[in-house]
Amino acid sequence: MRSNPPATGSPLESRVGFSAKAEPKRPRAPGGRQSTLEQRSPGFIVPPIVRRRLRRALTSWQASILVLWEAIIKVEDYMPNPPSKVSQPSLGQALAIQMRVIGALLMRELHTRYGRENIGYLWLVLEPLMLGSIISLMHSGQTSHEGEINPVAITVVGYTIFIMFRGIVNRAEGTLHANLPLMYHKMVGVFDLAFSRAVLELAGTMMAFMILLSLIISIGYATYPYRPLLLIAGIAYIFFFSFGISLIIVGGTHDNRLLERMVHPFTYFMIPLSGAFYQVIWVPQPYRDWLLYNPFPQMFELVRYGQFETATLEYVNFTYITAWTLVLNFLGLLAVRAVKRRIHLS
Repeated sequence: MRSNPPATGSPLESRVGFSAKAEPKRPRAPGGRQSTLEQRSPGFIVPPIVRRRLRRALTSWQASILVLWEAIIKVEDYMPNPPSKVSQPSLGQALAIQMRVIGALLMRELHTRYGRENIGYLWLVLEPLMLGSIISLMHSGQTSHEGEINPVAITVVGYTIFIMFRGIVNRAEGTLHANLPLMYHKMVGVFDLAFSRAVLELAGTMMAFMILLSLIISIGYATYPYRPLLLIAGIAYIFFFSFGISLIIVGGTHDNRLLERMVHPFTYFMIPLSGAFYQVIWVPQPYRDWLLYNPFPQMFELVRYGQFETATLEYVNFTYITAWTLVLNFLGLLAVRAVKRRIHLS
């Protein structure tokens, strides 16, 4: 029987170019990989498929290094702007944001004060309307002073606008306590809370004033405003005068119970000193000069000059009432700024 010739190697050995018997085993490098000397040995030939994979891996590794390097060089292009370079909103954008905040506070004040049950928002107009109507009826039987202006018309014009002053000042004392949770929002400030309440009082009073004025015009007790722009200017003076006082009250009554209890007596004390129910010319001397140190009667004189044809501006000093209004609002802003440091949110 013919014996088989000795095996010269397996097909795999012939493909890679070495024989397992001809090449003794060499120690492997730690980790199971062959050492560099083993790869460089003339007796070890790397297969082409392995060579291609190594070339692809090296190319991919180089590409990754390049991408990483570009990312490091251009890191400022991928990072957001630093805080110092953040663009601030323009004046128009800031005013638009402020108006949206005040509008939202107005809607919240309407909900919390009047609710949605029964007549709801109508109380905004009915409250000053009823007070103005009752006071006007009390003066309906009187005769005109020196035959000039009907007393009912004077009462409607004077007391209805005085209700705005009383509402703005009286509501100021509870502004912070009622809206303290809103201070968690960064966009809501103490000024916004006070201004929204003042605007709400202005809106309700003006609607009641227009209804009552239309009623007495239809009856014949008054005529249409003779100087409407000056009437609006007088109402604006009274509004900002009242708002300045309300800012001082907001800042002063936050942690002062004594000042808080003096707010309501102050508004009642201002009724005879306001000039809402009489003209300054009716007051005898020397009390008239003393009264004119108070800017409030001069503002009501301006309102009557805008409404009635026979009224005069003899006792109105625009510089004086403007200075009082600006100083009160400036002191009010200082009080609001000071009270921010004393607000503690639990």
